[in-house]
Amino acid sequence: MQNDELALRGRQLTSARNRKMLARSLCRTIADAHLPASTRVRVSIIDRRGVLNAEAAIGEMIERLLSPLPVQAQGMAMLELILTNADGSPLYNRSEPGALRHMIRNATAALDRFPSRLHEFPLAV
Repeated sequence: MQNDELALRGRQLTSARNRKMLARSLCRTIADAHLPASTRVRVSIIDRRGVLNAEAAIGEMIERLLSPLPVQAQGMAMLELILTNADGSPLYNRSEPGALRHMIRNATAALDRFPSRLHEFPLAV
């Protein structure tokens, strides 16, 4: 990706609209995890145990998303992957106990970290 495309994607990820949308998704996830299987209106594919185990970390992420402080794109991208990667995310798949909590905490911490440039390669001229 070129720098302009990366900058645009970073602005999209960190926008107030995206932050609110992801916070709402996390709130719905917690609410779904608390519903007994027999009362769920729609099909829920989340790993309820994993979500309940990570509820405090998810709550902290929600608070951070809704705070007025700026966020870094890296943390937002990490959260977006947790929410959208149905094949590999511990949000949807049984995994090691605490895996979802650990991923959420890492993403929350990354909201405040400035990205490392060590992974970037110089562009050919």
